[in-house]
Amino acid sequence: MQIAILTGGSRGDVQPYVALGKGLQDAGHMVRILSSDDFQDVVTDTGLDFVSTGGNAQAVAQEIQSLVAQGKTLEVFAQMKRAAEKQAVQATERGLAACQGSDLILGELSGLSSGRALAEKLGIPLLLAYLVPFTATSAFPSPLTPIPHSFFIDDGGEI
Repeated sequence: MQIAILTGGSRGDVQPYVALGKGLQDAGHMVRILSSDDFQDVVTDTGLDFVSTGGNAQAVAQEIQSLVAQGKTLEVFAQMKRAAEKQAVQATERGLAACQGSDLILGELSGLSSGRALAEKLGIPLLLAYLVPFTATSAFPSPLTPIPHSFFIDDGGEI
């Protein structure tokens, strides 16, 4: 099986998917990782195929860190939005060619929008694999909508 893994963010976000890709490769699958330029060596040092989705996560993080230090909170969010939009467009454009012939696209949160678009366009399945739960569980709220789980439980303990 040929698997394309879409991942982005910091090294802490990307590294687990590189490990997953290596495990899948060791199990006999062909794996290609699509990520930003700053992770090419991390990916290729494990023997996996790498395709750049463009951009440099470290440079964006440094720019945002500088804005935070200057107290420019609104500009932080504006820069994050611009970077995310640019990265999504690049990942989708570059991913179209890179995912051709794949049997499965595996994506995480930063690859969700481009992964879904690519899977639909190419007619192949998308499997979302998150490092943390993104839906509420009985123990934790969703990090995307951090409403306590108890909010959804009525007096009888039923959801």
